[in-house]
Amino acid sequence: MKKFAALENKLLFLIVFFALPIGILALFLPSPTKAYIISPPSLNFEKVVDDSGLNGRDVHLRFGIFNNTLYAGVGNPATGSASIYKSSTGDTGTWSEVASFSNDDHYVLDLEEFGGYFYAATGSDDISKPAEVLRSSDGETWVDVVGAGFEADPVFYNYQTVALEIFNGYLYAGTRKLTGGQIWRTQNGTDWEKVAVDDLSANDTGVMTLYSFGNYLYAGTEDSTDGASIYRTSNGTDWTQVGSGGLGNTNNDGVYVIVSYLGVLYAGTENNTDGLELYYSTGGESWSKVNLTGEFDTLPNIWPSLQPTIVNSVAYSGTRVSTGSAGLWVTDGVDATQMGEDGFGDQYNYALYALTFFKGRIYAGFSNSNLVGCLQIWRSEELPTLSITNNQTLPAALIGRSYSVSLDESYGTSPYTFSLVSGSLPPGLSLSSSGLIYGIPTHNSSYTFTVRVTDGGFPAQTYDKTFVMGVSTGLPETGVRGTNQASTNRDLIMLTILLTCLAAFNFWKYGNLKKLTAKKSVHNIRLLGRVFLTIIIFSSLALVLSGGINSTANHGPPKAAAAESPPKPAQAVIDKNFQKFGLYIEKLGLKVPITENVDGASKEGYAIPLGTGLGHYKGTALPGQGSNIFIFGHSTDGTQAAPYYAYEFSKISNLSPGDRLTLVKEGQKFNYSVTERKVVGKTDVSVLDPTDNEVVTLMTCWPVGKLDSRLIVRASLI
Repeated sequence: MKKFAALENKLLFLIVFFALPIGILALFLPSPTKAYIISPPSLNFEKVVDDSGLNGRDVHLRFGIFNNTLYAGVGNPATGSASIYKSSTGDTGTWSEVASFSNDDHYVLDLEEFGGYFYAATGSDDISKPAEVLRSSDGETWVDVVGAGFEADPVFYNYQTVALEIFNGYLYAGTRKLTGGQIWRTQNGTDWEKVAVDDLSANDTGVMTLYSFGNYLYAGTEDSTDGASIYRTSNGTDWTQVGSGGLGNTNNDGVYVIVSYLGVLYAGTENNTDGLELYYSTGGESWSKVNLTGEFDTLPNIWPSLQPTIVNSVAYSGTRVSTGSAGLWVTDGVDATQMGEDGFGDQYNYALYALTFFKGRIYAGFSNSNLVGCLQIWRSEELPTLSITNNQTLPAALIGRSYSVSLDESYGTSPYTFSLVSGSLPPGLSLSSSGLIYGIPTHNSSYTFTVRVTDGGFPAQTYDKTFVMGVSTGLPETGVRGTNQASTNRDLIMLTILLTCLAAFNFWKYGNLKKLTAKKSVHNIRLLGRVFLTIIIFSSLALVLSGGINSTANHGPPKAAAAESPPKPAQAVIDKNFQKFGLYIEKLGLKVPITENVDGASKEGYAIPLGTGLGHYKGTALPGQGSNIFIFGHSTDGTQAAPYYAYEFSKISNLSPGDRLTLVKEGQKFNYSVTERKVVGKTDVSVLDPTDNEVVTLMTCWPVGKLDSRLIVRASLI
């Protein structure tokens, strides 16, 4: 036992003085975000542009998306020509050339949309020829907007415009120049100013990538002398070096790509000696090497895709190889696995520079070294895309009560950003960027608005969804107190007898009615007349009071004779309206037309529809849509002469589980079986909420003729 005790003490000593401090320290060390234990999606790819498709072009550096059309920037340094091709679908045989540039442009190096125009960055391998930035409003006609490589320098031009990026309302451009790469920017697309004049090193011969993330714009440079660097700025003019010396390896000649993935920044380098390297940063100020599993960051892979893509939380990148053929890799920032065979089966596909996501498919552009061939464009099978999963009808809100509903996204890549793109939220409510609708509504009505969610993918996916939301003081008021003639007459007679007896007793006591009738004096006759006059007055009063108590009191829609008592349509009209949208309950002998999209939050909105049938609560589902179909109507406790449907829901309390009802929509029948009957409070708007399965919810006031509560009958689709 003593030996075990001694061993325990030694273990405790090791834990306290060694293991515990190391564990605590590890919490503060940065680490890349790992999305999942790598399990590459099993994707099939098809070739949509082959060796005969692009007229001898052999270098593909960038994709671009403009006006819902996919563009490919391609070039051929051997012939000194660059072009842009486009396709609205990406299908085989749909690609066409929309621009062919001069011999000064060997490559289309980047494509970017800004301010309603589409911009193309071009350049060549000839340092004596100035680079260009061209733009187009339609993707067809292109005009140079910089001229002479941004600035006049007959000896050393900016011979390539390598990178374009948007930041804080400006379009930025990074260039390549032997005496030092430059960064330029414009607000209007035509007037450019040079920034970072004295901030970059003279050995930074190219600004190879620009990337906006958070509150900063990052620039990756090329420096074959001291190793590549990374700079950043928060205002666009003052730049700070946040990575130098090739990020720790001077063999890293260039930082060719910077991209964020799941909230972490990654930088990919060009390294012809050791193979490409990948670095990460959680704050953008210090960078650490990612030691990937697999062979993605080993020779012959010398740099990653200039344009990777991130889809549904998975990052895809190709490579440029020094020998052999390039491959497509999928990574979660820690592990990397190759998809498919090298070059997708073509030994001459030496580089996969460009990837993008367009209309649900990943597109991959291979550059090809075959003298008689050219680049190839491949695309994947369709993938799920970003969406908002909430039902179109949001839960209803009550005036003056706190409200909170979270919008939920599906697929895409975090982080997600929600924004209002059209319509307006109910007054008093707000939408947070994380998708929470919250606040205290102040006005009752029905509101329609459209929300957009944007994900953190590359390129970012967006999805718009239109919602309907009702704000009210409670559920619709549908109780009508009816007139019962037999009850009215009985009440009148009894009240008249009671008052007459009271009057007779009064005169018997104080006027001596017995003596009065025996003497025939004028005084006595007058007194007798008073007796009968009193009886007549009390009887009339009884009649008035009886009529007032039992008169019809409509506690639903506001009184408006024209609205509440419309003339009954012809039977043919009724049948036509029923076939358009109607409710049939055989057990109750009920066959009623329904008015679609009635504003149940406004008495004025449902006054007329409930006078001619039933109301379908605006924003709730319709038959066949797989959610809650909310139907409401009047009920009464007596005979109601008009409107002619005011009392139809008086009988729905007789429905029991298992009873059948039918909705007719545009002549199509939908059958339902009653599953529950319950009474809820008049402010319990949860009965309006969407459901996962298709149900019909019938509602009227309860008890019949009163507004105290609401009777709910719910039936499920069968």
